[in-house]
Amino acid sequence: MSRIAKWSLTLVWLGGLVLAFAAPAQAGLIPAAVTVAPDSGNYRFTYSVVLPSNYSLHAGDYFTIYDFHGLMGGNQQPAGWTYSTSNVGQTPPGILPVDDPKVPNLTWTYSGATISGSSGGVGLGDFSVLSGTNGMINSDFASTDHMMDNGRGVSNLTSTSTPDPNSVPPRTPEPASFVLLGLSVPVLGAWRWLKRRAAR
Repeated sequence: MSRIAKWSLTLVWLGGLVLAFAAPAQAGLIPAAVTVAPDSGNYRFTYSVVLPSNYSLHAGDYFTIYDFHGLMGGNQQPAGWTYSTSNVGQTPPGILPVDDPKVPNLTWTYSGATISGSSGGVGLGDFSVLSGTNGMINSDFASTDHMMDNGRGVSNLTSTSTPDPNSVPPRTPEPASFVLLGLSVPVLGAWRWLKRRAAR
């Protein structure tokens, strides 16, 4: 191995070591579970969000779910949270999520007293909104919170599930279909009764 190759390999190794210690992995709010349920002719996507241990949540901290297709409104959230939508952002500093500017993003911002993460994390509650479609695809989830030991703000980027724009919701029969079905059963019964009576 040449001297230049050895020096290059050493520099790459040292650079990786410096990055490993200079930029430890960050963590933040986590979308622990996503459920989808029918609601008023649409589908309610519910996100259960957790604050990990060793982190704290301050007023002004928030999380954003990117590219929520088929948004129909109907937001619900725990007390102390406000909801907003925008086609771009809201994005924490130093984060580069995939964000289609033609599709709305959902942001929930905290306005209550400081919450500290305990061992195993703290459930922050359920956050939900309606979509016109019920399929799911992966999308980005970004958040801001603070480290408990030094109060430093941190940003987090992970993934979650959002509505799939290409999924076709299951069709619900029209009321006229139910009427036809309801009329056809007695007619079929009467026809069979007449047929048996004529055969006697």
